[in-house]
Formats: sequence, structure tokens, C-alpha cells
Amino acid sequence: MKEKAFALFSCLFLLASCQGGGESSLSESITQGSEDSSESDPGFALDNVYAHFAFDENEAGDILDFTGNLPSIHPSYVLETSPTKEGKDHIPFKPGIVGDAMLFDGYSTYGSVSGYEFAPGGNALSISAWVAPRSYNYSDPDVNDINSIQGIVSQYFKSGSLAFGFTLGYAREGKLAFGVGTDNGWYETWDEFDPLIQYEWNHVAASFDGASGKASIYLNGLPVGSVSLPEGSEIAVTADSDFYIGRNSVVASDGGCSKGVHSGLLDELYLTSDVLSPSEVRAIYQAGLVNGERKELPLQDVYLQNSLTDDLYKPQYHAGPLEHWMNEPHAPFYYNGLYHLFYQSNPNGPYFNGAAGINWGHLTSPDLVNWTNHKEILQPTKGTVAPDGLWSGGSLIAKDGTPVLLVTAGDYDHPGMVSNQNVALAFPKDLNDPYLREWEISDRLAIEQVAGQGRANEFRDANVYQDGDDYYLLICSGDETSSRGTALIYHTNANKEDYLYNWEYKGHVFDYYNSDAKYGTSWELPCLQPLLDESGEKTDKFILVISPAPASTADNNIIYWIGSFDKKSCRFTPDFPDPRRMDYGRNVFTGPSMMVDPSSGASLIFSIMQSQREAAPMASSGWAHNVGLVRELYYDSSRQDLGIRFAGDWSSLEGEVLYEKSQVKASQVNSDLAAFSSDMYSLELEISGLNEDFALHFRRSEQGDEATVLSISSGGSNCSIDTNLNKGNANTSAAGNSSGELTAEGKTTLTLYVDRSMVEALFNEQKTISCRSYTTDLYANGIKIASNPEQTIDHIKITAISSGMKEVV
Repeated sequence: MKEKAFALFSCLFLLASCQGGGESSLSESITQGSEDSSESDPGFALDNVYAHFAFDENEAGDILDFTGNLPSIHPSYVLETSPTKEGKDHIPFKPGIVGDAMLFDGYSTYGSVSGYEFAPGGNALSISAWVAPRSYNYSDPDVNDINSIQGIVSQYFKSGSLAFGFTLGYAREGKLAFGVGTDNGWYETWDEFDPLIQYEWNHVAASFDGASGKASIYLNGLPVGSVSLPEGSEIAVTADSDFYIGRNSVVASDGGCSKGVHSGLLDELYLTSDVLSPSEVRAIYQAGLVNGERKELPLQDVYLQNSLTDDLYKPQYHAGPLEHWMNEPHAPFYYNGLYHLFYQSNPNGPYFNGAAGINWGHLTSPDLVNWTNHKEILQPTKGTVAPDGLWSGGSLIAKDGTPVLLVTAGDYDHPGMVSNQNVALAFPKDLNDPYLREWEISDRLAIEQVAGQGRANEFRDANVYQDGDDYYLLICSGDETSSRGTALIYHTNANKEDYLYNWEYKGHVFDYYNSDAKYGTSWELPCLQPLLDESGEKTDKFILVISPAPASTADNNIIYWIGSFDKKSCRFTPDFPDPRRMDYGRNVFTGPSMMVDPSSGASLIFSIMQSQREAAPMASSGWAHNVGLVRELYYDSSRQDLGIRFAGDWSSLEGEVLYEKSQVKASQVNSDLAAFSSDMYSLELEISGLNEDFALHFRRSEQGDEATVLSISSGGSNCSIDTNLNKGNANTSAAGNSSGELTAEGKTTLTLYVDRSMVEALFNEQKTISCRSYTTDLYANGIKIASNPEQTIDHIKITAISSGMKEVV
């Protein structure tokens, strides 16, 4: 098909050239050709094409040069070598401008050739390609740095007056850039006005005309930048720098992830030793159109791929991005039959990037169990109130029923402001879209931190308690006169003028005077919500939830108080003086966000489940972290403490009942489950009158040398999960014994969710333990009761759970 397209375009190009009518006749000819065709036919018939990379799919997953000047290039791609995947994938191919295109992941995917002088030298070079960018790396919006671009094609070196080769790529927000090293030094040109369009096909071109002294760049057939250089300049060639496709020659690295890698699709890359004129570039662009328009691109073809279903560590029924990195989910709300949940996202790779350039990812669910991915809704943009970061925030439902997001707007320079963090609003662009996939950030700040309101530069993570027309907003900060953390509270009422931008500062919602470092110098992600009782009836109780920060010195497990909230003074008064742990895990269950479910009135808590792995294994596996199962919080009136349930309707994901028995001895359970092997299931257990310790081994190898050990003490007053026997946990923070107290009851109940490496256990609806179970034996999926074989189990039920993650929409 590529050969046919090339020949057809050759005829078009030669016909247009022979008409001799200059740019208009050439454009008309090419336009007519493209409008009469239902397929695009890009290419060009120049004598001096010295490389043509068509990116057609092939069994080896190689990048092939159709001119034959280069041998096949096998691209780098982490999922070919991931140690935890059953299958080894080659780089994905998708439908392209002609034939296929190659999908680059943004951090590991690129082709390279060493020891080859790829630039032809001389005084002429042109490049043409079709690209569909998915996401952009963060860089300083006010500095053009060629070393920070994501490369399309690149082979250069520059240092001082030395300069060799060339590079073509783009910076943050899709700013196109082209640089060349010449015998007169380094020259580069940038497109300052017309960025690449994300998730769409864009034609890019660049030309170096040394004879006349000019280098130019083009976007979608139009010139968008140029730089003058000395007439008679020639490209300085080098074999000392590798030739890259889909990567810049110079890259920074974060946790083993390269930052200068193309993110998205690439097709029809040509390099020539001729100078393409503006009319020729226009002709090439128009030949790639379909019925006069740029070819439509399905979101599924360029978005993060569902490529990790066979990764034996990655959870499958827990929500989260299909690939790459996430941090805490936040800003949940319910609207027109769907729950919406957002999360901190780096769509370029499984790394944190120091919080710079973080996007808001987006998930929806009809039932809190089945989740659909959508493309990110917000990203830092120069010239807005959030040029450097869009960090965690909250949501509210406005008086007219419109959902509104409260975003932490990051502005590192923050001219004239106290803080680099403030609160901005975002609104849906189309309320008729059932998924609310497009949002727009306001050009006004809703709340700007001012002196005397918390500690400067600690002002983030808004969460709203909504009571009729009254809105109470909590925000993370630190005490103004000490090193302690605190949460600030603001109030507005829907009957006030401009109420979404007219918040009144009400002080600290609550002060805790313990200065122990584990309670943090700031209280991240503070939440205040009312609690129903165990029967679903209203109470006068509220829960205050925080995550102490920073993680380097504080214990950032989620802690809480239960108490009362005075809406007039905006003060919370706890029922008990010291905070309590909600989850006994070792910093796995973190990053809280809360909402009141409008259908039931129940308070729901969302969380991130930390991977507990170092940067290198996250980079080699292609993912980092996931959303925790949604939990319902209630006031347990008998214990005068917090009660916890797993939320959502699980019936659609529950499959075969793998095992169920009542009044059965532990020895019989072990005999029945001798051949059990599953890594995605729920387990329900009831035991009466625990007169001795109980131990359950799961994620167990056949030999028993690897296992996750869940224990309940005699009398039911203590619970624990020990992951030290999981050899894959060795030398990671995932290893250890997590334990805590329970209120002993006549019957001990356990609900356990196992989703590959992810473990969430609920004891007596009182406390949870969340942990990671990394086994070196990837098929260590057995179960065994490792305590008294004569112990009677009142009831045990194991149910298969299928994936609840849906393809992107």
C-alpha cells in the first residue's frame, strides 16, 4: 500500500510541478487530488530522499527505511522486556496517514542507530513527517531549550561554538522546534504561535537552506518559524552522536524514564538533501488530507493503551490509568448517573517528575466498580492561572446544578502573590456530554492565599463539604507561627453575589497541638464530611481526615478524628484527643478524597494505593500506583468510632464462586483448596469464638516459601498482614508486618480483595490493612490456612472477580 501511495503522489507532484503556475497551481492540483480521494497519499517524489520511514507494521516490530540506506531498526520498548508480563509485546502500530503508524509511549519508545553520519552534509536538508502528539513534557514556559524538546528525529551535538547535526521536535504545549549545527555554529527556530494539536494528526516539516542562509519550520502546510544564518552555511555532520527516531539526542532522565521521547503517533517520516519550498511543503500536506480535511484519529489509537492486562503485578479491577503514573484521586462527584473521579496524572511515563506539569486524569463509573478512562481534562498552560501545575483539588455542585472543580493552580513565579499555590475553578464545556470530557479553567482565581492565612506556599488540595446552599472548603496548609500542620476553612453561600469567587476565610478548622514530626508540617488532602450511622440514619457526627506531609519526615498514612462541626464558627471539635489510623498498612492506603453519595447520603472515601516499588521497576513495568477500592464510612454507635464497608455494586464483576462452605474444619478447607490458583478474587470469612491465633496464607507458592500471611490473634483483638515472605518485596518498602488493634466481638469477619499485587483486607468493618504482595514466583496464587487444622470456619466464600476497567472513551 505504501508503494502504491508513493507512486500516486509522484504523479501528483510531477503534474503539479509541470504546470508551472507557482504555489497556487501546485496547491490547487494537490488539493483536487486529495479531495477526490477517500484515502490520503502523502509522500514526495524528490530525487534526493535519503530516508523514508513508513512505520508499517511488521512481525519484528522494526522501523524500516524504504530507501534501503539504513538497516532495520529495532526500537526500544520496555514492554518487550518487562519482567512481570506473561507476553512480550512489540511496539504498537495503529492506522496511519497511509498504512500504519507507530505509537510511541513518551518515555521508552524510540529507534536509534550508532556510528552513522545520517545528516548528508552540504547546504540542504528537509524533513517531513506526520505526528499525533498525546502529551507534552513539562519545561520552563519562558525558555526555549532545544535540549528539552521531545524529538521526532534527531542527531546533534552542541557545546559552545561546536555544533553538529540537526533535531526536529516539540516542547511543552506543542511548540515546534528545529535546530541545525553548521560550520558557522548552532541555529534554531521555534513556532511561538501555532502549537501542535493534541490527539490529532499534524503535518510538520523543516528545511535548511544553507545557500540562501535560512532555516524554516512548517505546521500543517504553513510556515510558522524561521531563522537567518550566514549564506553559504553547511551542516556539520557527526557520527559521534546516535541517530534517533522518536527521541531527542539530548534527554533528561527521571527514575529510568527518558523525558525527550515522542508521545503519540508518528508516520511517513522523510529526510531529503533538497530544500523544500513553501509550496512543496503545502503540496505534501494537502496530499495527506482526506476529502480536504486532516484524517480523523480515534482517541483509542493515540491514548494510553490497555497493554498491561497480562502484567502479573498490575491490578486489573482496581481503577487507574491504563499505563504510566498516577497520584492521588480527587474531586469526586456524581452527575447524571455517573460518578466522576479525577487523579494526578503523568501521561508521559511512570514517574513523578517532581510534580511539574502534572495533568488531571479522568475516570467515570455508574456503580463505583466499573470504571472508564477518559483523556486528561486539564494540563498546565502558559498564560493561564496554572502555568506550572494542576495539583489535587475538590468539587462542588453549583446552585444551578453544574459541577465545578476546584483546582490547585501551580505558578512557580507567582508575581505579586504570596503563594505559588492558589485555588482555581474549572467548568465543563458541554453539559450534554454524558462523560463531561472537556473542561475549561477559569482565568480568575477563586481563592488567592494571602498573608496570615496559613503558611505561604502550603495552600492546596481543596475539599468541599456542601450543605444546601452553604459550602465549606478545607485546604491544606501549615500553622502560621509554628512548624505544625493545619487545615484552613473557607465559607461561601450560593445566595451571595459571585459566590464561587467570594469565599470568606474562617481560620483553622481545628488545631492539634502535638508537634511530633509524624503529624506533619502540613496536612494534605484534608476532608470534612458528615457520617450516617450503621443503619444509614443521620447523626450529628463528622469525620475530619488528613494525610500528614511531607512523606520524607511525616507518617502520611490517612488519620482521622470523629467529632462535631459548628457551622457558624466553622470549627471542628473531636470526640477523642489523638487521631486514629483508618488503615494499618505501611503507607499504601494514602491520598484521601471524600464525597457524600447523593443517592444514599453515605460518605465515601477514595484513595491512592502506592506501588511501594523503587523507580527502576516502575519504569521497566510501565505503570505506577492505582486507585483504591471505594470505601463507605459510617459512625459505629456501639463502638463510638468509625465503621468501614467496601462500597459499590460488585455483581457485574463477580464471576464464578470458586469455593464456598459453612461449618467446615480448616483441614478440610486446605484439602479442598490444594489446587487453588487465582490472582483476582474476593474472600469472605467468618469465625466464631477465636480461642487461638488464626493464620491465612495467600499469594502462596506451591512450595510455601512465598506467601502473604494474614493473622488474627486469639480473641480477635489484633489483626496483621506480613509480607516478608514475598521475595519480590525484599529491599522495598512493601516488605514488613502491618498490624493493629481490633475491638473484639463474638464473631470475627474478614473481607479480603486480592487483585494481583494489590491486597485490601477489612476486619469486622472496623479497620483495614492495605498492602502490596510482590512474589518472585509470578504464579504464587495458592491459599492455605496455616493455623490449627481443627479450627472450625463458620463460613468461607471465594468469588472470582473480573476486570472493571473499560477502554478509553
